[in-house]
Amino acid sequence: MPPAYSFALLSATDAINLILYLVAGAAIIWVAHIYRAALQELQEQKSHNELLTRELNHRSKNSLAVISSIVNQSLKHDTESSQKIIGRLAAMRHGDELIQSGNQPAAPLEAVIRRELEFYDHSRLKMAGAEVQVSGAIARSVCMVIHELATNAVKYGAWSNTTGIVTIIWQTNGSTASIDWKETGGPPPAAKNRAGFGTFLIERLLSQYGGDVQLTWPLSGLVCTLTVPVRVQENEVRT
Repeated sequence: MPPAYSFALLSATDAINLILYLVAGAAIIWVAHIYRAALQELQEQKSHNELLTRELNHRSKNSLAVISSIVNQSLKHDTESSQKIIGRLAAMRHGDELIQSGNQPAAPLEAVIRRELEFYDHSRLKMAGAEVQVSGAIARSVCMVIHELATNAVKYGAWSNTTGIVTIIWQTNGSTASIDWKETGGPPPAAKNRAGFGTFLIERLLSQYGGDVQLTWPLSGLVCTLTVPVRVQENEVRT
């Protein structure tokens, strides 16, 4: 005899459970599809943004090269002035490079300072401070200020001889950080070296972002204190 089969109707409870199971399965499949589509769109957008960033970075470098060439040609009989301008443009560019290299809207303050002082004698440089993140605008301004201070130290200050030391210490205070640049062991500051466009630039650079600069010239050497808005991390860096 062929096998006999019997079928029983589902109870109302079982039918409801089955329907709920099917609906839940369909919902999971639909959500997974939406998630995959959104993820793919985000990845495509990220790739597009990275391409735009690389292109802007490339164009920015080209623009700096063109401007530097124009400055050199326009001031070919005044090499000192042309090098000052080109150095300031390069310092501003260094802050942008740090932001772009990390693909973040902020950069570590230590990295900003180290980048600008990369080619100076580190045996005559002391640094210590907390790990601090600064915005792109602040990074650019700090780079330019550090550039001006280092240039001044080489020409007139602690790095104009063979024994002077520059000490940089930064610390946080809530939403701001103070950066202390202190020169020792160099010649006493001369009055004629205390004023100029470099000093004017240092004093004006950070004020537009709510920062502040204090310059003093004790006999031991220049002391400059910067106050900048920051985002703080608790770790500490010492070198």
